[in-house]
Amino acid sequence: MDSQTNQLLEKYWRAETTPEEEKLLKELMSSAHDSSDQTHYFEAISKLKQQKPEFAFQHPGKQIRMMWYTVAASLIIGIVVVSGLFRYNYTQAAYNVNDPDKAFEITRQALMMVSDGLNEGKNYSTVQLQQLNKPKEILSGNNNK
Repeated sequence: MDSQTNQLLEKYWRAETTPEEEKLLKELMSSAHDSSDQTHYFEAISKLKQQKPEFAFQHPGKQIRMMWYTVAASLIIGIVVVSGLFRYNYTQAAYNVNDPDKAFEITRQALMMVSDGLNEGKNYSTVQLQQLNKPKEILSGNNNK
């Protein structure tokens, strides 16, 4: 080993190296082909860093707590939905009309509302079609010149 490597090793064992120096030292030691104990140490460190742990401990209390949060949220949502269904009692009686003239007037108003919506769509589409034809007219005008 050269003097630079020895100086880095001394600093490393005194815990005075910077991360850049440690990286350089690990590269130097991995490229060195001697069988010293220090070389084996740095090779073992690099192998350990590459390995992933087989099991990561997770506290069981967190899993139980998360399960209770899920159950509580489900119950709250269920209660809200059921109370909403009972709160609004939908019946057809509110929509029954016994007077034929009143029923005719309600039907006419509904059909007029639908007709107005369709007429607006028809007018909108003709305006759009006219705008789509403008480039065609411009191009055909340019070709005639």
